[in-house]
Amino acid sequence: MTSFPLEFISLNALLFINIITKNTNQLTEGITKGELLKTLGYCLSKKPPAADQRLTVLNNAWLIITNISNIHEYIATVDMWTQYISENFSVCLCSHNSIKCLIYFNFVIYLIVAKRN
Repeated sequence: MTSFPLEFISLNALLFINIITKNTNQLTEGITKGELLKTLGYCLSKKPPAADQRLTVLNNAWLIITNISNIHEYIATVDMWTQYISENFSVCLCSHNSIKCLIYFNFVIYLIVAKRN
């Protein structure tokens, strides 16, 4: 994915997410959805999509991210997307570290609840 110009990735962000969603490792043997999403998050944090697509891109990516079962891959992917969030959305006290902290906190709560079940 990084072989494409950032402008191309930005203009086709939703298409890339759809491809990643449908990917069953037939197209990208040895590369996981998390790795693809991490790379996409990196590219989009450098060159974000149009303002009217940013939230849709995030929501669609997040649907895939929340299904990553490997905790190390999940955290690496979330970490990259927190940069995208902090740079493209205005949130009260929005910073890369505060958003990352909130996401990690929510994930820890998720793990605690999952362990109880």
